[in-house]
Amino acid sequence: MPNILDYYEYAKLSSAGYIKLDGKSLDGATVASEANSDVQKRLPRALANQMFDRESDEAKASGQSVWTIPNFGPDRNGYFENKWGRSHLLPARRVTADNN
Repeated sequence: MPNILDYYEYAKLSSAGYIKLDGKSLDGATVASEANSDVQKRLPRALANQMFDRESDEAKASGQSVWTIPNFGPDRNGYFENKWGRSHLLPARRVTADNN
């Protein structure tokens, strides 16, 4: 069952879902900057940095991984599909005594 922090994260992402990137780079610094631009004003700068810009002081201080927007390219109708995802480093294979 989700807790209050989960709902807070969902609320931030729902606001971030309306960031217009129109051909801009999908790197974290650009997404954070656009989220806080004078035109869009989707998220406060500190919150946008904490969510998207891994090099920002806010993201480093939070200790959480940042959200990324991988670009999966156009589908058969020419639309681009972007999905939110957390950047995690995962081992390619977990080594145990059974599978060496």
